[in-house]
Amino acid sequence: MESHLVEVTDSGSMDHVEARIVELVARLFPDEFRALAEFCAGHAGFVDDRLARFDREIQFYLAYLERCDALRANGLPFSYPTVSTAAEVAVEGASTSRWRGSSAASGRSSSTTSR
Repeated sequence: MESHLVEVTDSGSMDHVEARIVELVARLFPDEFRALAEFCAGHAGFVDDRLARFDREIQFYLAYLERCDALRANGLPFSYPTVSTAAEVAVEGASTSRWRGSSAASGRSSSTTSR
């Protein structure tokens, strides 16, 4: 599968003039800049749990869409599954010998809708 990770360029980078200004301001406020540097060093690996979860989920979703596109490009039918609480299983356009049984014991079943 193709990786959907992207390299983000540092749009927050400073040019040489801005860097020199910050350098001079840091000389005026050394304690504050030292505290800031220590904070950044201590939290360099921090990633919010919600952001990490979103990253994993969006990677999966993009890979899923890529797979769907590949199926369609090869002329294969594709259907989106739906989850239901109904006791029966309904599959459209499939051989019944492959879809015996039901997940009634779990109280869940699935069906598909071709798109």
